[in-house]
Amino acid sequence: MRVPTATTLALALLCGCSHELEIQNIDRFSNRVVDASQAGLVVGITLDSIGVEDDLLVQEVSMALTRQANYHVVYPASVYARSDVSIRLALVDKEKSGSIGNFFVCFPGFLLFTHAWLGYKYHASATVRCDLTVTATGEPIRTLEIPIDLEMRQAELDRTWANGVIGWYYLGIPCFINGFFCVPYDPDLDPALRQEAFPTLGAHIASQIIPVLNVLPWQSEDGFSY
Repeated sequence: MRVPTATTLALALLCGCSHELEIQNIDRFSNRVVDASQAGLVVGITLDSIGVEDDLLVQEVSMALTRQANYHVVYPASVYARSDVSIRLALVDKEKSGSIGNFFVCFPGFLLFTHAWLGYKYHASATVRCDLTVTATGEPIRTLEIPIDLEMRQAELDRTWANGVIGWYYLGIPCFINGFFCVPYDPDLDPALRQEAFPTLGAHIASQIIPVLNVLPWQSEDGFSY
């Protein structure tokens, strides 16, 4: 009986399939502002929210400011490091969710292997708040609120295994039950989301900051003046 069991498990994995991460609206955030007219500007960034993803995204923003504007970025900012501009950055209103439609991808969608060619639907959103100030005087420059709203499709084997041979063998009952577990957001998506989206989002956020800073009158010795 060992051979049929191994074969069945292999077919279950094969037919369960998976759907690689697809961020459907990432192009909305692909704009890039490249302007080195204030090259050498020293920018100190402080993170005002808590979370691994918050820190990773701010790192991407820091690198994008360096690449796109040739700023000298200090992150995390320090009282011992001189800066011309201070940016307090925070991710607020963070939300991740799944979709009730994921249930129907499982049942009766298993009949058409919908999980493999469509995937499950997920949503991630946040607002990036940027408080820009002149470091020397504490004078506010501007506060930016940058919305991030991502629509994604993805399916991993740990959420599709019941939709393959096992689901067919038991007349779709495992697919029906599995559907309830597939409605919420899948935390396993996070590493791929960071890898695929954060460089683009970092460049997008930097592109909102650069035009604000580069239009200010800059003096190499005394900082900004108005």
